[in-house]
Amino acid sequence: MTGRRSQSRLRLCLHAKLITVFRTWDAILADLSAGGAMIALPNEAKCGQDAILTWHGNEAFGRIVWVDGRLCGVSFFDPLPRSVILDSRRLDEANHARNDMEQRRQFARTWVTGGSRTGMTE
Repeated sequence: MTGRRSQSRLRLCLHAKLITVFRTWDAILADLSAGGAMIALPNEAKCGQDAILTWHGNEAFGRIVWVDGRLCGVSFFDPLPRSVILDSRRLDEANHARNDMEQRRQFARTWVTGGSRTGMTE
């Protein structure tokens, strides 16, 4: 093992929920590995709390092991199956494809309605 991590992490941007006994947050799943995840929250969580992370029909139980402002790390009690990680990667890729298509539509709308050729409105 080099550094602190024994598993590679998958960078993502998926909608998720982080649930503790005290609170439920709408969150962004920012990275994922078999052993844990980094989550972006609208406000700070408390380190040491047990939590459930849910995203797109998946869930993982773990503990919040670090907090840095609105980012936190969750260490899972049981490793995620490889299939869940691969499905999450496919979801993320599909999400990026939808966002790219929406940006192209917006560019075309702006251009057709007389906006600048860069797609930026003035």
